[in-house]
Order: sequence, then structure tokens, then C-alpha cells
Amino acid sequence: MLPQLDAFAASAYLPLTLLDEKKGPSYDICDAAWGVAIRADKPRWDWLEEKLPARELAKPSGASPPLPEAAYADLSGEKGDELQARPELKIFGLAMQGVGKVNVNSHIYDYPWNEVSNGLLVDVGGGVGQFDLQLLEVYPELKVVIQDRAPVLEQAQNDIWPKQNPQAVASGQVKFMPHDFFTENPVKGADVYWLRSIIHDWSDEYCVKILTGVRKAMSRNSRVLVCDQVMNTTTGHPELTPAPAPLPANYGEYMRPLYQLDMIMLAAHNGIERTPAEVQVLLGAAGLRLKKIWECRSQLWIIEARLP
Repeated sequence: MLPQLDAFAASAYLPLTLLDEKKGPSYDICDAAWGVAIRADKPRWDWLEEKLPARELAKPSGASPPLPEAAYADLSGEKGDELQARPELKIFGLAMQGVGKVNVNSHIYDYPWNEVSNGLLVDVGGGVGQFDLQLLEVYPELKVVIQDRAPVLEQAQNDIWPKQNPQAVASGQVKFMPHDFFTENPVKGADVYWLRSIIHDWSDEYCVKILTGVRKAMSRNSRVLVCDQVMNTTTGHPELTPAPAPLPANYGEYMRPLYQLDMIMLAAHNGIERTPAEVQVLLGAAGLRLKKIWECRSQLWIIEARLP
């Protein structure tokens, strides 16, 4: 729960933010309620990667401190002006690793990875690569490029992979590549471009840029796999299996956690959990077409897209 405390703090400031004349109608990530709660003038991701003097980090400021004081215990006063990474960055990476373990099995076994078992997978915004660690246990011939921001990859290279699969890194089977996913992807013609828990962090304008950057790198044989929540409605959608009558098509109360997460994404990033119809519009704007939504045994499903 620690890495999400700031998101819950943001939720407390969401009504105030939505009523603001400037921030209320805006989908800019810098206008999200999170910035109001933490008193930050930058996106959450930039804030996480800041390095500040230890004495400043030891006394977090903000309308709502991101973490309990115990999280800052290692930042003792004698370190003075020594630049230190925020403790939240490491905690967030470890938390995403843990959350990934909960969902990964369904994403490995509910999608036909055997079709690309000897191919190249690019994990766009892949964090420390937890999904790839587990996928390689089942499909050991896959080649993987993990892309993310440099501070995140530093944790992956120094803390995670040397302990869990050093052979894959040493052999070159797994590579790490700093990449801004708002730009064209430098890895051309990969079999799979995998985006897990990426799109829901961003409003439509940002998502179109992310997906367009991937589309420009694709070949005719490439596929984009977006692993995210899919918001069904009470009336359903042709791409999704409806609940049996007389239940609403989305199982009603079953969807409650997804709606809660939708509100958290709005508060934290001005992000959006999307319906199938909204996904199709997004893909079309990026020059892609929806092939199939794979309904996995998980809160996150897999949206497969191809070139038109």
C-alpha cells in the first residue's frame, strides 16, 4: 500500500481540483489532483526520480506526506547535502514487482505466446522487468528488450536481474534500453510490443503519442499487446463476453474495484480506465486496429492491436 498513499491523498483533493477553473477541465498530467496534494509542480514520474539533499528528503513537505515518516528513517541528518534518490522510487519499483506477480500467471497462460516463442519482445515502460522474468521461465527462447526511464532501469540492472536471472543478461538475451515512450520506438520490427499498466496512466492525447511511437516501429508481423483494465458497461460490448441474464452485462458489483481504480488514476495522473469503444477510438487515432481483447483470469486483460 505504501506506494499508493500519495494516490489516496490525491483522491482527497480530487473534488477541489475538479472545481478549479483551470485544472478542472484539463487532462494535462500536471493539472492532476496529485500535484495539489503533494504540492508538486511536475508529473508524478518526474517527482519520483528527483534526487535531493538528504536533509530535505528526511523532512518531506506537502499537503499530504507521500509516505509515513518511517520510510525516511535512513536519511539521517549527517548526510547533509548529499544528493539522495527519493525512497518512494525504490518502494514503487518493488511494489510493481509484487503486483506483477499477482497478475502475471494469467497473462502468460491466457494468451498464445507460443506464436512468438522464439521472437523479440519489447517491454515498453517495462519497469524493472518483473513480467519478463516470469515469462522467460515458460518461454526461455524469447529475446527481450526492457525500456523505461534510466533511474528505473538502474534498479532493474543492479538489484533485480542479477539476483533472479543473471544468465539472461550476461548472454544478451535480455537488454535494457532507456527510452522516452512519447517518441518513436528505436527497436524496429519486433514481434511484440508489450505495454502493461501504461495506457491507463495517461489521458487520450498522451496515449496517442505513445501508441504512435510504437506503430512507427512496427512491421506487418508485429503486434501491440496492451495489458490493462477494460471497463465493461451494463449493456456490454460485442468484443466482450456478457454476464448471463438477468445480471448486467458487466456483472454489476463485480466492476466496482475497476471504477475505484479509474478514480484513482484520474486523481493521480488525469489517467483513464477505458471501455472497449474508447480503446478502439484510441487505437484508430494512433493508426492501429483492434484485433482482439483477451479476457484473462485477472483484473488486467490483454488488448491485441495490429497495423491496419
